[in-house]
Amino acid sequence: MNMRKIICLCTLFFLLIPTHIFSQKTSLNTDIPLTPAFVFVPNENMQVEGDLPLSSYDLIRASLLFSSCPLDSERGIKTLLLFSEMAQEVNSPEYRQMTAYDRGEAILRLMYRNTLKTYKMAESNMDTLFLEGVYNCVSSSVLYYTLAKAAGLKVTAYKTVNHSFCSVSTEKGEIDVETTNPYGFDPGVKKTLPSTGSNGNSYAVVPKSYYNDKIKISDKLLVALIGGNNSSLAMQKNNYKLSIPLTMARLAFVGETVTSGGKELKNEVDITCTNYVYYLQNQRLYKDALTWLSKAISQIPTSPIWQECIDTTVYNYITYYLNKGDIEEAQNAYNTWIDVLSEKTRDQIPLNIFIGQLNTEPYSMTPDKALDYLDTMARNPLAQTTEGKTVLLRTKEYFWQEKIKPLVAQQLFFEAATVADQGLQDIPSSALLLSLKKQCLNNHAVLIHNQYATLFNQGKYQEALELLQRGIKEVPGNTTLLSDINRVQRALGN
Repeated sequence: MNMRKIICLCTLFFLLIPTHIFSQKTSLNTDIPLTPAFVFVPNENMQVEGDLPLSSYDLIRASLLFSSCPLDSERGIKTLLLFSEMAQEVNSPEYRQMTAYDRGEAILRLMYRNTLKTYKMAESNMDTLFLEGVYNCVSSSVLYYTLAKAAGLKVTAYKTVNHSFCSVSTEKGEIDVETTNPYGFDPGVKKTLPSTGSNGNSYAVVPKSYYNDKIKISDKLLVALIGGNNSSLAMQKNNYKLSIPLTMARLAFVGETVTSGGKELKNEVDITCTNYVYYLQNQRLYKDALTWLSKAISQIPTSPIWQECIDTTVYNYITYYLNKGDIEEAQNAYNTWIDVLSEKTRDQIPLNIFIGQLNTEPYSMTPDKALDYLDTMARNPLAQTTEGKTVLLRTKEYFWQEKIKPLVAQQLFFEAATVADQGLQDIPSSALLLSLKKQCLNNHAVLIHNQYATLFNQGKYQEALELLQRGIKEVPGNTTLLSDINRVQRALGN
């Protein structure tokens, strides 16, 4: 059995991936226009009564523009000529005398006899279909649709998640047409193929399952699928100078009504444009991203997709300045963009700036001035948030340690313990300062013990006792000093 297998065009998905990159590159030229790649003007000479709003010829003209093929170019002129010849053939008396069912099937056979040679999933361009014979489901569907229309058939376009095809109205009912297969007319019907051996006939069956969940689309939306595929391919190569105008041309060509598919295309415009902003961010071009974003939101109505992009871009830009320690620029950026931020981001960024201040400004000060500064910052309501409180206490601990360090270096352990105790009055919950205080007092007791040992060994018992009595007041309950006191008292005969 010789089976003909359908190969379907997979959807080229738009990816929206917010990223957080925190360094800035030198600016590049990012002046990508927010205008359609073209504005389609119908050829009035080709319009005929009953064939509105666009003729088959105009649909092919539009498909060339979505293929980035100028109509007056050599390829454009050749393509239009070849289509005109095919359109004349399917409108000839020979075709007109056929039943609608036979005519629909004959058109598909004509396409493969004259034009279609090689299937290629990612090739949607109409000039490539006509001049090289390379096609996919989108371009072959456009060709079938326009020829069926020219032949006087009632033809409808459909798409599924990853495929497009047509159907025609016939005396046998609505018939699906799988245009990527020369035997794809009326899928699911067994057809006789030329004999391939002594066993006689062989058959081809195109499974009906390929057409589950189909959605009816307009002729304009079918043609605009070419622009959608090419826009996606361009975006994969970061060629937004082509991708964005093509996507906007799709919306302009189809129209913005819900029934035309305009809502879906508006969504794709949003995704393509915001992907460009994310691309600039991935290149660490935050200023360029914001400049272009500002221009875009002044021309295009915002949506949840845009809002997420705005929030992410401003957030990353401010974080870039915070990581540099440039609090002033971070605050300026926030003040500039505050009105377009979502409530969540508008509330989050001031906390980030507050924490950025804690992580930056006190480190250029002496410990005493830094602690005074932190006391002032503690009065900020943001210091009462969980994150603000954590960073504030951690920063205070650091500067109390900085006050203690030089005293420890001079072995002034009691003075260091006194400072640690002051820190504990400021931060009662600090396990770190409590540990430092204990260590300093223990070290202070060791120093006293060593001084006592020297005096004791010299027989200066009274002087040693006085030293220990002062020491035990400074380090109450220290077992080493208590033991030393007992020993020197025995030496004194007490």
